Amino acid sequence: MDTIINACKKIFQSLGVGHTERIYHKALVYELNCLNFNIDTEMNIIVKYEDSQGKIHNLESIRID
Repeated sequence: MDTIINACKKIFQSLGVGHTERIYHKALVYELNCLNFNIDTEMNIIVKYEDSQGKIHNLESIRID
């Protein structure tokens, strides 16, 4: 956990404030890859709902960070 926190601190020290979330996200992906983390990012998942009769419904596909 300290490794990830230190990576975030390094990115913030390097980039500073005022960038979009997308910029910090990309920097974190690069930094974590340098630290040999195998990560998946911005995955699409299907939100499912099971009704009172036990039938599964696919409600929507959403993108998560």
